[in-house]
Amino acid sequence: MLGYRVGNGFKGRLPQRMAGANPNLFHKFTRLDLFMKMKPHHQWQLQRLTALFLSIALPFLGVFLLALKRADYNQVVMAVRNPALAAFLGVTIAVSLYHMALELKEIIRDYLRDSAAKVALGLTYSAAVGLMILTLYSLIGIMCR
Repeated sequence: MLGYRVGNGFKGRLPQRMAGANPNLFHKFTRLDLFMKMKPHHQWQLQRLTALFLSIALPFLGVFLLALKRADYNQVVMAVRNPALAAFLGVTIAVSLYHMALELKEIIRDYLRDSAAKVALGLTYSAAVGLMILTLYSLIGIMCR
């Protein structure tokens, strides 16, 4: 196994399947991670926390959506205008997109290298941030009507 150095001097080991990989690859990834530059154990903790939040929040979201099954457009808009519900929807969607970006980052790090990884991470982060902004903008737009 090869040793590698990440960011501020943290030392670790490369997995056996990557023994022939460029040892500076992980340092390049740390410069690449726009809004998710963190140590691996912090990322693992965030993945578990977001998964726990989503496992609690998504059943409530499902019940809410089932309650609106026979509602017309105006009833749905009135329900979403409730500030507590709008905040719940916004937080749930933002956390789910953040969780998605964390998981895709791990997949990309495992299977792609160099420029392909940079492009894939950039697209992943751009899509997650874009969807978060669009969602929050839409919720604010519905609430302000």
